[in-house]
Formats: sequence, C-alpha cells, structure tokens
Amino acid sequence: MEGASELTKVVKLSAIGKYPFMTLDAQSFDFENLLVGKTSSQIFNLQNSSLVPTTYTIEKVNDDGKDVAIQVDHNEGEISPG
Repeated sequence: MEGASELTKVVKLSAIGKYPFMTLDAQSFDFENLLVGKTSSQIFNLQNSSLVPTTYTIEKVNDDGKDVAIQVDHNEGEISPG
C-alpha cells in the first residue's frame, strides 16, 4: 500500500493502587508488673491510611496455651479509608 499514512493514537491511563496501608500507634505494650487479681488496660489505634476500606483480624499467638491474660475488645472488623 504505497502512499498509505500511519495512524497514531495517544492513550492516557491513570489508576490508583487499591492496597490497604495500616499503621498501629504503638511499637509495643508494657503492662509492667501486675499483682495477681489486678487488671490493667491500654488503648491503641489501628489506622488505615489508604484510599480503600480494609478488614482486619487480631489473632493471639499461641505459645503454650497457658497464657489467657491478654484480651482484645474487637478481634476483627473493617476500617474505612483515611
């Protein structure tokens, strides 16, 4: 095809990655020394900094099954974006 011209199209594509980014406001929790029968509590914030909602689950690490001292009020849930 002599004399045929080439056709060029420009397409612009933009997208947002939909991966959650969760942060916890504490590196560790220290309840110090508690006497038998006493309780202590600490509050922590779990934040979703991404643009999409995400779900979470808090699971207890089972070392020997004997330590039942730590309890969490909300073991799972959904966190809104931002």
